[in-house]
Amino acid sequence: MIKWILLASFVALHSTNVNAEIYKCTIDGVESYSQDPCADDAQLITVTPPAKLHSDKYTLSMDELLEQCTAVLKRSATFKDPDSVQVLSYKPDWVSDKSGVRRVLMMEINAKNGYGGYNGGEFFPCYLNHSGTKLSDHQFLINK
Repeated sequence: MIKWILLASFVALHSTNVNAEIYKCTIDGVESYSQDPCADDAQLITVTPPAKLHSDKYTLSMDELLEQCTAVLKRSATFKDPDSVQVLSYKPDWVSDKSGVRRVLMMEINAKNGYGGYNGGEFFPCYLNHSGTKLSDHQFLINK
């Protein structure tokens, strides 16, 4: 599983290239991937990204994603006063569980506690589809 995560990370980091060259090697019985030949028996793997990952028809702007994620958090999280929710910061990210890697919008949320005061920022994940263009239908880690 880890090799696919590494391969996906490598492809994502080098997605500006038209073609990415990756070498597959077996070192001490363990498959490894590298941008340079990592052993004498290295096999060249050529990865060509698709021309377009998604249709603009289903793409949300970051503002729309943030608005929808905030609405989901207000409904699903256990805030004492959901109307007091403030988004302090956010960033697209990746998280993983036993089912694999998932795209998220990590949101730093500040909300009132039971005494009416703000607690300070706490991070909450909002799960997105794989391309990060809309909310996932599953707003939780599948296998904790």
